[in-house]
Amino acid sequence: MTIRTAKTFTLNLFIGLALVACTTTKQTPKAETAAETNAVLSQQNVDATVWFNTSAENFYLYQQTYAYAKEMLLKKMQNLKPGLPPAVVVDIDETILDNSPYMLYLIQQGETYSQETWSGWVNKSNCNLLPGAKDFLRFCEENGIIVFYISNRSVKDLEGTMQNLIKYQLPNVDPDHVLLQEDSSDKTDRRVRVMQEHNVLLLIGDNLRDFDEVFKDRSRNYGKEVVKSYVNEMLPKYIILPNPMYGQWMSIFSYPNDASAADKAKAKVEQAQPMDY
Repeated sequence: MTIRTAKTFTLNLFIGLALVACTTTKQTPKAETAAETNAVLSQQNVDATVWFNTSAENFYLYQQTYAYAKEMLLKKMQNLKPGLPPAVVVDIDETILDNSPYMLYLIQQGETYSQETWSGWVNKSNCNLLPGAKDFLRFCEENGIIVFYISNRSVKDLEGTMQNLIKYQLPNVDPDHVLLQEDSSDKTDRRVRVMQEHNVLLLIGDNLRDFDEVFKDRSRNYGKEVVKSYVNEMLPKYIILPNPMYGQWMSIFSYPNDASAADKAKAKVEQAQPMDY
């Protein structure tokens, strides 16, 4: 028979706790898989995507912006001088065509952007037009203003892109006017080619790089210092549309490639500090 004394009980308890502690220290946190990281990251885009896809505010904002673009063109047309034919340059994604259903799909599947899923979406040729876009582009056509579509969709997806635009009977949808990305995401060369032979009255996009590649640099006050330098030049020439889902504005946030989703989210919050305008 074993007689348990207070000393024996205390000793056994100490040994038991020590074994538990040893076992605990040997356990390492389970590494977050790529799929788990993507699932968390896709969820971080929910509010922005749902706002873009469903809000009446966004629905009105696009119509308001394109109405303003028409007013700008009307004023410019009154002062047109003989010479190069007038033109406008427009981006495609989140400017003419709505890709928020693709973004919602990624959220529902717990995935993030990939070239494979994006190309599959593009080649369905099933994007909806954004509010006000068709009316604006038809206005250009009726007034003899040539439309150029400069997009960073891959040139490999040219046919699917044109089929989507043709479906809505938009003007100037052909390989000479739909200029997609071949080697570089820098649109400068494509814009220059258009400007050499046309009087570009207006540029429209959802990214400041749709106006000038200088806006790739967001290192000074998130790029706002560059805006200050160019704003007087931009106001009569460039119209921007809202895109909270993705874009160059996200490039300012940095973290290690192997960072977890939680660490990436934390880094964004920590790096997004209030700044003076």
